[in-house]
Amino acid sequence: MAGPDTLGMFPTMFDVTSTLDPQGNTAPVVELLQQKNPILMDMPWTEGNTPLGHQINQRTGIPELTWTSWYQGTPPTKSTYAKVMEACAIGEQRSEIDKRAADFNGNSASFRLKEMLGAIEGVNQGLSTALFYGDSSKNPQQFNGLTPRYSDLSAGNGGNIIDAGGKTGAALTSIWFIGWGSSGAYGIFPKGQKGGMQREDLGTFDAFDAKGNRFRAVGDLLQLNCGLAVEDWRYIVRIANVDVDALKSGTGAADLLGLMMDALHLPPEVGRSRTGQDAYGAGANGAAPILMMPNPVFYCTRKIAAILDRQAQIKSGFTLKSGNDVFGRPVTECRGVPIRSCDALLETEDQVS
Repeated sequence: MAGPDTLGMFPTMFDVTSTLDPQGNTAPVVELLQQKNPILMDMPWTEGNTPLGHQINQRTGIPELTWTSWYQGTPPTKSTYAKVMEACAIGEQRSEIDKRAADFNGNSASFRLKEMLGAIEGVNQGLSTALFYGDSSKNPQQFNGLTPRYSDLSAGNGGNIIDAGGKTGAALTSIWFIGWGSSGAYGIFPKGQKGGMQREDLGTFDAFDAKGNRFRAVGDLLQLNCGLAVEDWRYIVRIANVDVDALKSGTGAADLLGLMMDALHLPPEVGRSRTGQDAYGAGANGAAPILMMPNPVFYCTRKIAAILDRQAQIKSGFTLKSGNDVFGRPVTECRGVPIRSCDALLETEDQVS
């Protein structure tokens, strides 16, 4: 049974009639509020090893080589490890519709579907935002996203935060380099549960208007039980403090392409390059190497993506490759690594110091 609520949470008669065409049928809806968040397409998922999330054993120490000689022994050595618990969080989206509105003009199934598609988009946007900005210290119901993990230049992973020079008071954003895969970052869901978005048809039930009066409603419940695991922090790089206004004006603008080159060289494992590789798998002929990982990707805002294209046109000896992915979608690459626009990223970030 649904609890007390306001009418603002339910589709009104205006909402219903607004979605009807002149013949009284449910018309297609142009989704103006839909966002572009390809991070959900790139991110791999795996079942956690605990009912609450996923425990990772990170190597913190490597055995040291012992120099020895004849008639001298060698002491045993071993690696040292630290246990890291990556927690999952529960996200829900509930759609409730007055049964009379759903039955209006015989379009119950169609109208409910349109409401649920809006709810699904809300889930997608909420998850994408949480992957970058979720912070369990501020909201205990959330899992930790990337920003609180890479927010201090003096921290142990501070070497993987590149300062683009923007200061407090400016329109600041970040460019993220993420190595998706078992050795980098991946999504998790609790052990023994289903991955992905789960939908429950709530059927017909009593709901309440703002005065506490009952009415019959139909509804759907969408649920995600998920989290983010970072197996090795070295495979993620944040280019922080990017001043968007400076980039647009050209005054004091950061060299984004140069900073992205720096990001490509920070992760520990490198290999294939666009012009070949040497006997050790490193970039040959002076070419910058790219990662030997399942799926390395750059993420930035739409404005930054446009500025990157402009900077590439005027930067001597540098071009961004454009083409299509396996689904026929256009993609721009920097030294073989895709650059994707992501609307979940903000241009109102705090300065990282």
